[in-house]
Amino acid sequence: MNNELKERKAAEMFKELCVFLDTIKFKYEKHEEDLVITFSMTGDDIPMSFLINIDKERELIRLFSLMPFEVPSDKIIDAAIVTSFINYKLVDGNFDLNVTNGKISFRMTSSYKESLIGKDLFYYMIRIASDMVDEFNDKLLMLAKNRISAADLIKEIDG
Repeated sequence: MNNELKERKAAEMFKELCVFLDTIKFKYEKHEEDLVITFSMTGDDIPMSFLINIDKERELIRLFSLMPFEVPSDKIIDAAIVTSFINYKLVDGNFDLNVTNGKISFRMTSSYKESLIGKDLFYYMIRIASDMVDEFNDKLLMLAKNRISAADLIKEIDG
């Protein structure tokens, strides 16, 4: 697909996403020049921030949520093990751990290449991402703060 077509399709996806969010009266910030939407949600415990980006080059809808804490260097291995275990249990999306700086984020992508994408996918992505981040952000924070061991956290998640 040539660049002009990619740009047009990405703009369509962005517009459809904004129309969907407006229709459900969702509070968000629009960054049209970057094809980015940002929003925050309140979960059971820790506030959650999200970013949705329409990646025109790869023809993807990308959703991210950066955890509002960092894992200290002495807990990186434990965090890597727990993050890997959480990802094994997830059906869609994944948590990423940057082992050099201790930052954890949740990521979910969906391709719109040669696809019909609409409100159902947007709803699904936002719902699953917010549920998963809310489910695990406090657990990962407890691990980072050394309030629970990796072994105990894995047992809790597996239980």
